[in-house]
Amino acid sequence: MPDLRGRFQRLDEISVPDLRNDIEDREQGAPFVPDAPSTRRRVIAGVVAFAVFAAAGIFTWRAFAPGSGDDHLAATSNTYRDSAGWTIHVPRGWHVVPFDVSDPSDGSRLQGVQLSNVELPMPAVGSGLPPQPSSLVLPKNGVAVIVARTSGSPGGDEIPLPLSLDAFVEGSAPPGAPVLEVAYFAAGGWTFVSTVKIGAHAYDDATLRTVGEAVTSFRFPQPSTPACVSSQLSGRMAGSEGAAGTAFVTIGLTNASTSACHLEGSPAVEMLSPSGTSLPIGERSGLPEGPSPEASTVVLRTGQEASVVVAFNDVNVGQLPCLEAGSLRITPAGSPDAIEIPLVPSGEVCDRTVWVAPFAASSG
Repeated sequence: MPDLRGRFQRLDEISVPDLRNDIEDREQGAPFVPDAPSTRRRVIAGVVAFAVFAAAGIFTWRAFAPGSGDDHLAATSNTYRDSAGWTIHVPRGWHVVPFDVSDPSDGSRLQGVQLSNVELPMPAVGSGLPPQPSSLVLPKNGVAVIVARTSGSPGGDEIPLPLSLDAFVEGSAPPGAPVLEVAYFAAGGWTFVSTVKIGAHAYDDATLRTVGEAVTSFRFPQPSTPACVSSQLSGRMAGSEGAAGTAFVTIGLTNASTSACHLEGSPAVEMLSPSGTSLPIGERSGLPEGPSPEASTVVLRTGQEASVVVAFNDVNVGQLPCLEAGSLRITPAGSPDAIEIPLVPSGEVCDRTVWVAPFAASSG
């Protein structure tokens, strides 16, 4: 530590007067009053010594603290700005690790950032679990906050924005183990996952306030693009599946124009017979099973696609006969006209209701 050694050497160069004669005179009656320059020198020497020892203590603590390292760079800004446009507040002195990884168990992609009060490696993913630092590398005083965009579509269990730590689901943990809290949310047409992992010695009110302020600060900017109109879009039936008498049809809409636009919320959907006649079917927002996905805004640059899931009952359980649907007429919010998408094969609609989820950004 050359800097500390040099500071100690400068302390040795400060002259200190011989006070023995002064002490003898004071004992004979006259009170001792040192001259001002001598007093200042000793005061300065004491202050410098205290600063040097304090610096040495801080240096030693940083050198041996868990998760520290000479090659580590802490955050230089109080805000992390992701390439996708969203931002989050970084607590002062915390470490920032952006990442783009795939879950080997299902191929899903995770793009985001890990914020932590100690230096940590890239978060672990796998087996369908949310991204998080391994408990083997997170020290007991460690805290990590992860926010990541996933390649999946909203699943209906998303919490609303703005984020609140109170809405996160806390997992069970044995004594001495770190606590994990998880939340899913939708923004910009994407599904996000956020995890908070707190070491056993760090779980206190101060940590919860710091973490709460960080997750609450998440922002996804509102688009400056105009709303997409149907003349800018090309459509396709991207997929379909059935479960317990309900058909789920995914429709993809691609920006075929040369300028960016956005899709917001859920579109209006009309079901048509194979001959093109409008069917007497009502529309409902969300999905028939589970909580309704959170609506968001999807910005589409040229060639990018958004998807929307449409669901309907295809098993007759009532008195009315099923109706055959040959296509969907979809009108995005803000568009003066609609785009028609053929259903291949055609579908049976049996309860006179079609469910429409919000737009989501297509995977990739």
